[in-house]
Amino acid sequence: MSNIEFDVHMAQMQGTHIEELRQKLSGAISGKYENVMQEICNGWKGENSQLFLNKAKILQEQMEHTVSTIEKAQEA
Repeated sequence: MSNIEFDVHMAQMQGTHIEELRQKLSGAISGKYENVMQEICNGWKGENSQLFLNKAKILQEQMEHTVSTIEKAQEA
């Protein structure tokens, strides 16, 4: 039989780091990202601006999904 070694301290540090990243991403989405998108919307008009904002919305949804996935993994 082989032994499985598990570094508990390293796992805890990685978990803390992932939580910090989740918090930063969540904060960026709900604050800075939305503000920047609103400023772009207010200052840039036309077909290309709408295409950009549509892509930006998709990116925001992907980031929100990432945050949700991290939260679910933390609960498991």
